[in-house]
Amino acid sequence: MKHKIGHLISSSKYAGIEQHINELVSEFQNTDIKATIIADKKIKNHFNNLNFINFANKYRFNPFNIIRLYKILKQNEIQLLHCHGNKSIFLGSILKNFLNIKLVATVHAFKSKQQSVKNYDVVIKVNKNINLLHPKTALVRNWVKPNLSSKISSRDGPFIAIGRLEEVKRFNLLIDAWEEINMPLVIIGEGSKRKYLESLIAKRNLSSRITLTGQLSENQLSKVFESAKGLIITSKHEGGPRVALESLSYQIPVFGSSVGYLAELLSEELLANPEDEKQIIKTIRSCAHNANKIDVREATKNVLNKFSLNKAVQIHLKIYDELLSNDL
Repeated sequence: MKHKIGHLISSSKYAGIEQHINELVSEFQNTDIKATIIADKKIKNHFNNLNFINFANKYRFNPFNIIRLYKILKQNEIQLLHCHGNKSIFLGSILKNFLNIKLVATVHAFKSKQQSVKNYDVVIKVNKNINLLHPKTALVRNWVKPNLSSKISSRDGPFIAIGRLEEVKRFNLLIDAWEEINMPLVIIGEGSKRKYLESLIAKRNLSSRITLTGQLSENQLSKVFESAKGLIITSKHEGGPRVALESLSYQIPVFGSSVGYLAELLSEELLANPEDEKQIIKTIRSCAHNANKIDVREATKNVLNKFSLNKAVQIHLKIYDELLSNDL
């Protein structure tokens, strides 16, 4: 009999965390796991061939949401609920009081308030720098997309930045830095700050150098990686960033804000303190002007060895099996 595991997602947008879950759960199909995605129907079309239950989690403190989720778990005989994202982790911690169910959380970025993970059986973190005050934690690194090409970038295209156009990504710092860089830059992604960034680019007279593409398909992104000159990170905090792994797999230089696991992979001169915006701008300018001299072959080797989907799958299966076998 297969173990019935639910993966709870709180977002109605398909981005990094959702992609992480999709690729992971897709690998469970030939195992003793029957996985079900519990998420907003707005992202259902991304989870092809996976069990999917619509759950629009708009408000964290809505009691009707909690009751509805309780019914979903009971009706589908979910034995273990794996929660991703702060809202989902909060809901799971409440339901633990009413259901005899195992709980696993994946923390994708640093959590200053950790009360909601207290009731969890296991808490997974995606990089070792996430400090969790929990007796049972596991490190499961992000991975390079399994369907990405393994070509080496020609590095004769534009610099790139990839991510949601939201405040936490701080693409405004990148635009500030680009005032002294006379080379093309492409910012890939969509979000609520798009109009603000467009106006900032126009105000700085950088429209001839900086392009906002919106969201790109995986095939389009692969094409971008094949010629990108460098990937720039400006985030204030990240669990990954996963896009850095993907870029390094193409031997694309990565530089900017030292977030997530970047310090494990890159040399100091490529990274700046994420709290020091002036240092970030200075580092971006220095690295961009010297991008042709940056050698990331060793980092690429580390990415391909350490950050694999197969390793992540095996660790998850072990965690699930240990928790559910204890109930037999």
